[in-house]
This record gives sequence, C-alpha cells and structure tokens, in this order.
Amino acid sequence: MKITLELLNQYKISDEGLEFFKQNYPDGIEFKRLLEDDKLDKYTLHFIYRYLPLTDEDRALYKQYCDIDSSSMFCWDSKKITDSRNVICSESVKNSKYINESFNVEKSQEIVSSREISFSWNVYSSVKVSSSTEVVRSYDINSSHQIIKSNQIDSSELIANSSIVEDSKFIYYSRQVYSCLFGAHLNNCNHCLFCYNLNNKNYMIFNKSVTIDQYEIWENNIQNSLFEEHSARLIEIKNDIHRLDSRLQFSLNPTVMFNGLSKKFFKMIKQVPNYNREDAYLLFGRDIEKN
Repeated sequence: MKITLELLNQYKISDEGLEFFKQNYPDGIEFKRLLEDDKLDKYTLHFIYRYLPLTDEDRALYKQYCDIDSSSMFCWDSKKITDSRNVICSESVKNSKYINESFNVEKSQEIVSSREISFSWNVYSSVKVSSSTEVVRSYDINSSHQIIKSNQIDSSELIANSSIVEDSKFIYYSRQVYSCLFGAHLNNCNHCLFCYNLNNKNYMIFNKSVTIDQYEIWENNIQNSLFEEHSARLIEIKNDIHRLDSRLQFSLNPTVMFNGLSKKFFKMIKQVPNYNREDAYLLFGRDIEKN
C-alpha cells in the first residue's frame, strides 16, 4: 500500500509525522519501502500500522520488522514479542500479557514500566522481579508478595521501605532482617516478633529477649492466626493496567498494611509475652486496645 500525504491527512497523523513525510516522501512511498528505509520514528510508524487501512501483507511485514511472532495479538509500538498479547511500548516480551512500557518480561502479566520480570503478576516501576505478585517501585524481589519501595526481598510478604529482608512478614523501614514478623526500624535482626527500633538483636518479642522455645511457640501461634486472616494488604492493585500509574501516586503510610487485620487478631496480640501498649502503638500506628 502506498502511504501518501493525502492519506496521512485523512487519518490525522501528528504534525511532526506529516512534516517528516513532506520532507522525505512528498510523492508518497510504499509501506514496504518505508520499513526498508528505517528512517521513520517508531511512534509514527506505529500510528500508521494501527490506524491506516494497510493490507494484510503490509501488516505481516510490520510484525516481521518489529520481530513480533504470529501467535501474538494486540501488540503496539513494541519489538521482539513472542506468544504474548496486549503489549504496548515494550521490548523482549515472551509468553506474557498486559505489558506496558517494559523490557525483558517472561511468563508474567500486568507489568508496567518495569524490566527483567519473570513469572510475576502486577508489577509497577520495578527491576529484577521473579515469582512475585503486587510489587511497586522495588528492585531484586524474589518469591514475595505485596512489596513496595524495597530492595533485595526474598520469600516475604507485606514489606515497605526496606532492604535485604528474607522470610519475613509485615516489616517496614528496616534493613537486614531475617525471619521476623511485625517489625519496624529494625537493623540486622532475626527472629523478632512485634519489635520496633532494634539493632543487632535476635529472639525478641516486644523488644525483650525470650528463649528460643518461647519464641517458636508464639511465632507458630501468630503464623497460624495470620493464615486465617485474608484481608491484610499493603497496596491494592486491580486488573486495570492503564490506570495503574494514577492509583499509585500517593505518599504511603506503611501502617496501612495492618488495616485489614481483624479485631480478633489484635485481641490475641495483647496475650503475647512482654506486650506493652505503648510499644504496640509505635509499631501499629494505632492504639490496638481501642481497635
């Protein structure tokens, strides 16, 4: 099909795109030759592919030019796409769907402004994420869920503004944490439960030392109770990838991760050894005795 100035005007191409054609192809050009010349910016080329009545042959040439395999559907302004669908402004995407402005994505869905993503779902503005769900503005996340503004997180859930965290849940503003539950402002701590503002500690409950046996009993009790809790969330990401960015433009208070915990759960916390109302307030950001 021949691309002419009249045709471009009819379909309301951008002023920049029209000027390009006036200067380079004032008499028009066949779409195949346009691809061979490889001068046109990708956004204008995508516009032509999406809106102009190209022939089936021309559309196949466009997919070949962008390295989009025949099994992929609804892929726009993207390159190197294999067995995927609904891909926009992305490159090197395999076996994925609903990908926007991302690079090097495999077997994932609903990924926005991210790269090096595999086996993951609902990832926004993050790098190097594997086997994880609902990750926002984070780096190097593996086998984790509900992670925001954090780095080097492994096998953890509901983590905010933290780094180097493994096998932990409900942690914020912390660093080098291993196997902790409900903690904030922890540094180089492991096996801490309901702790706040600690450095280089292990086997602590409500900021006080306990025996290993005591700790394991209460850790098991809390883990079993958490299994019954289904509504605790740090962030809420729905399946609308196009409005994902606007929904996440907020200043996060990490204590929102506790909003979904039940009154029954908070009541149980008051039975934990070393429970202190003031320490609980610092951690949870609320008076749990009024909860």
